[in-house]
Amino acid sequence: MRSLLEARRLVAMALDRPFETVGEIATIGKVQGWDSIGHISIVLALEKQIGRMLRPEEIGQLESVADIAAILAISTDCVAKPSLGG
Repeated sequence: MRSLLEARRLVAMALDRPFETVGEIATIGKVQGWDSIGHISIVLALEKQIGRMLRPEEIGQLESVADIAAILAISTDCVAKPSLGG
């Protein structure tokens, strides 16, 4: 899954950790540096990548690499699909 790989890269870069240390099942508190301060870095990196601010409820639900991958997938789908409205 491309989004999962992107999410791992994003977390690793935001936390200044080697990519290999961020597994597919990584969660907050289980990766060195992914504490409350690290979480802010991840949120900011994710917002930059998707080009919008996250809603407070989205931020509260970000607890794992899989959660980040889900937001990346949704954001990619929204960008990839042109609007049919006029």
